[in-house]
Amino acid sequence: KHPRRDTGQSKVQADTESAPGASICADYFFPRDKPGDKSLTAIAICDTTSQFLAGHVVDSKGAGAEHAVRQVLRGLRKMGHYGQLRVKMDQESSLTDLFKTVARERGNARTVITHAARSDSKGNGQAEKAVQSIEEMIRTLMIDLESRCGEKLSVEDDFFPWLVDHAGDLLNKYKVRRGNNTAWENLKDGPYTGEFYAFGTPVQHRISGPVQGGGVISERWFDGIWLGVQ
Repeated sequence: KHPRRDTGQSKVQADTESAPGASICADYFFPRDKPGDKSLTAIAICDTTSQFLAGHVVDSKGAGAEHAVRQVLRGLRKMGHYGQLRVKMDQESSLTDLFKTVARERGNARTVITHAARSDSKGNGQAEKAVQSIEEMIRTLMIDLESRCGEKLSVEDDFFPWLVDHAGDLLNKYKVRRGNNTAWENLKDGPYTGEFYAFGTPVQHRISGPVQGGGVISERWFDGIWLGVQ
């Protein structure tokens, strides 16, 4: 039975014990334009084995953040996590509350929550490295986009959540990791071979669906901006 499509009233298992099998780590980070400016809330998730990353801007922290729950579930689906899962994080209560809600949404798929000891400064080190990698890529993408646009841009701009997702996607598909593979190769058993453009590149696109025939001459291709592969 598919764990995400189970509608039964089975007891949700969000435990604090150890468990074998698939595992991820997670942490919040807070993009801002410069020190002292208002920050956004974002979450970084890293698959422990493949090192596949997911970074998302979320509306707020904690269990009540429905948008954050949807983004986490989307990241887990990209990583292929539909069964039992262990989640490692620091002691932040809002992050624990978020993943307890995620656990409920995952139905019968057991979600085991573990916490790094407060005394262990490197206890959630993989998540912290994931945050650092995503932040560095975000910085690079923003500088590149500003140079091409010729104007100052901000994390408050509407495109920024797309850029955060795109940063993780770039790292997954092109950063070579342990074993001389990318995270994409570790997860998909082969390199990424699809199209890719610089973030913000003007492109032509067609609305998905069957091509109309029968003499229809209305425009099929439209101007757009490349915001990444979602």
